Amino acid sequence: MASINYLNHSGVVKNNDMERFTAKINLDQQISKYVKAGLSFNISRNNYDNVPLGNGENENSGIITAAVAFNPTVPVRDEKGNYSTNPQMPQLPNPVSLLEINDKTVKERLLFGLYRSGTHQGTETKKPIWVSTENIRNEKLIFRKPLNTGRQSTVRHI
Repeated sequence: MASINYLNHSGVVKNNDMERFTAKINLDQQISKYVKAGLSFNISRNNYDNVPLGNGENENSGIITAAVAFNPTVPVRDEKGNYSTNPQMPQLPNPVSLLEINDKTVKERLLFGLYRSGTHQGTETKKPIWVSTENIRNEKLIFRKPLNTGRQSTVRHI
């Protein structure tokens, strides 16, 4: 048996997407009347585009909290083209500015297994051997304007 699956999902929030590819192969072989052997192979790759949905308050809040709390009468950008700050809550980020954060995660997983099963005096035994490996890479590129300064800073995490 073999199967392949592909999923491309766009999130409700802009720039919040997920793409997944998976493949699976199962092979079973009856070697004799009492012995059966099999092989299982699974591979997957997930690509995530992440938007800071947040789990904190104020400057650590995510895009949803920032959008709900941001003053709707304040324009997105000021006269100089910079992102506006909310005069009532300057500690909150401009929610539109959070869309510029480039946060990508790639998760790769491989699962490989062998098994042998047999029947001896009416009792079935199964002896599996599994090998699994997972690789996760995350890259963030954040353009952030510090509060009360005119400079723009860049933070890069790999």
